[in-house]
Amino acid sequence: MMDFSSPPCLIEAENLSFHYGEGDLVQQVLKNVGLRVMSGEFIILAGPSGSGKSTLLSLIGALRPIQKGKLQVCQYDMGQSKASMHLIRRQIGYVFQQHNLLNFLTARQNVEMTLEMLGDDDEFSRKEKSLDMLDKVGLKKEANKYPPELSVGQRQRVAIARSLVHQPRLILADEPTASLDGKSGAQVVELLRDMVKTAGCGALVVTHDERIFHYADAILRIEDGVIYGEAREGGHNVGV
Repeated sequence: MMDFSSPPCLIEAENLSFHYGEGDLVQQVLKNVGLRVMSGEFIILAGPSGSGKSTLLSLIGALRPIQKGKLQVCQYDMGQSKASMHLIRRQIGYVFQQHNLLNFLTARQNVEMTLEMLGDDDEFSRKEKSLDMLDKVGLKKEANKYPPELSVGQRQRVAIARSLVHQPRLILADEPTASLDGKSGAQVVELLRDMVKTAGCGALVVTHDERIFHYADAILRIEDGVIYGEAREGGHNVGV
């Protein structure tokens, strides 16, 4: 019998492996990875450069196809046809290390880009939703400013607003604090965690920034393509 009291599973990986190259040049990046992230959880994935964490994030984010093993994201089977990739990406908000804002667009217009690409709303609705999301990240007064007029921390918050304006079920963040000082980094992570707890989505944050570890519900360690999970409250493991 299905347990409707349990939060939905947003990421479920089993024996997931990935390599680059062929023949004698094969480099195994992920090795039989197991991972489970539930709705309402803020999970950190930590590991040194080259450990496979960014590759794993790109597989979960439907940025490249899986090679071996099983992966479900927001109840979509990532091993199915490419036709479902667009549907999966609509469920995900991707926060990158670099904000990647367009300097010739205002903060509001940068946020609004996500809704324009999805094509679900008219111009008035896109503007209202973008302003509302900027308000949630504390930047409504800066809505008409251009990225060069904003601080680094403010630009990253605009990027977060752009990633979350379509109300994704899953947030994937790749080193979101790498270019920020301690105060700005803490503000960004607090913002992401608050979004998870209030909106009921889930988040997997790739980082090596130990300053933000205490925000996590659980921490995964990845080394040489292998994940080691810490226990959640109640004794259940994140890594499976």
